[in-house]
Amino acid sequence: MSIAPSPSSQAAPALSDTHALFLDFDGTLAPLQDDPDTVALPPGGAECLMQISENLSGALVLISGRSIHDLSLRTPELLWRAGGHGVDVCAPGVSPREHVDTAPTRLIEAVTEITS
Repeated sequence: MSIAPSPSSQAAPALSDTHALFLDFDGTLAPLQDDPDTVALPPGGAECLMQISENLSGALVLISGRSIHDLSLRTPELLWRAGGHGVDVCAPGVSPREHVDTAPTRLIEAVTEITS
């Protein structure tokens, strides 16, 4: 994975273990494709992301509009992953849950009352 130089004359900010970095998957880490099922990290991309995560003491999150299951199939499981635009989050080394609990009854009732 190579990083294109910034068109700006300013240097990129230095990142340390006091920073967190959130990177979008489609179109940022992986090139856009006509068929979304063919999208993948470029060669060496996973290794590069693992090194960045290590440099940031694990404070790297891959975020996507894809489901957390789909994102987890395309990225290293040892990284933080956030699917559904951040709705579903998996910690490093954790597989996505197969079942998502329903919202609490009181929340469903309150939303129903507001929208009725």
